[in-house]
Amino acid sequence: MQYNLFSSDKFTFFSLSSGSCGNSYYLGNHHYGMLIDAGLGPRVIKKRLAVHGIDYSHIHAILVTHDHFDHIKSAAYLAEKLNIPVYATEEVHKGIRSCPLIKNSIVKPNKRVIEKHKSFQIKDFRITPFDVPHDSNDNVGYFFEFSNHKMTLATDVGTISNEVAHYIGKANHLIIESNYDED
Repeated sequence: MQYNLFSSDKFTFFSLSSGSCGNSYYLGNHHYGMLIDAGLGPRVIKKRLAVHGIDYSHIHAILVTHDHFDHIKSAAYLAEKLNIPVYATEEVHKGIRSCPLIKNSIVKPNKRVIEKHKSFQIKDFRITPFDVPHDSNDNVGYFFEFSNHKMTLATDVGTISNEVAHYIGKANHLIIESNYDED
């Protein structure tokens, strides 16, 4: 989906993939963008970005929601090979580092440690990570503020906690990916 605000104020969001085979989303404007999770192979990410006319040089950051492999597969590779900073909590960085399937490393200056409820800036985007209940290490959702737009993204949502509900209520754009459990 693409949102056209007014002439100089545009942002784009789309899913590269969502599911157990890999998760990755793109959020950006006409100057730069970021990936939220990198759970696909680097060639697949490159190909799916290209469909939208976006090159890796346009990616200024990777934000990681949690350390399950279907969310982190290429994060360390992109950090090491393409010098893209990876934003995650310290626990998620530890999970990436200890994953036996990850062969690359995220080292300074590309290792960016974030804290829940502590906002940070990536150019024009103000981003606030918040707690999302899930069976991973330190799962976060992200609340984005860009111009007059507010977007909440929460993946692998098992239940809507009060905190998740708070950030849902603040958003005028909402992306939720949830787990399915028949019981």
